[in-house]
Amino acid sequence: MLLDTLFIAFAWVLFTGEPTLVNFGFGAMIGFLSMRLVSTDRTLSWRFVKKTPQFIGLALYFFWELVVANLKIARAVLGDPSKLQPAIIAVHLDVDDADEIVTLANLITLTPGTLSLDVSTDRKTLYVHCADCPDPEAMRQEIKAGFEKRVLGVFA
Repeated sequence: MLLDTLFIAFAWVLFTGEPTLVNFGFGAMIGFLSMRLVSTDRTLSWRFVKKTPQFIGLALYFFWELVVANLKIARAVLGDPSKLQPAIIAVHLDVDDADEIVTLANLITLTPGTLSLDVSTDRKTLYVHCADCPDPEAMRQEIKAGFEKRVLGVFA
């Protein structure tokens, strides 16, 4: 549990961008409380410590997509909204675990211009609303090659 707490504290400092002892202590407190409240399988969280490079890659990719999506939405809002081509697309999933699906769906929803709507009952298809989707197949491939590939890297 000590390694888990330290990992969460380090991640907290990394994400807040404030490398101070007080901030690290706050992150350690959050990590300790989180581990005490929700962790029943201690090996699960250690697995994520080993996946730190993949997790950092996913976080960096998400932040990049966040910037790009915000710029696209800003252009759409400031431009002619009648040129938007909204769509609901079905993305066949390679992820199959509930945690993987939830993580993928949340990353998509947190990205401006996209919203995860539903998962099929067999958990093989995710339905996504896109505010501007001139090429649905390209959007599917972008989700699969971007978020889904990185989510699989973290959870595999």
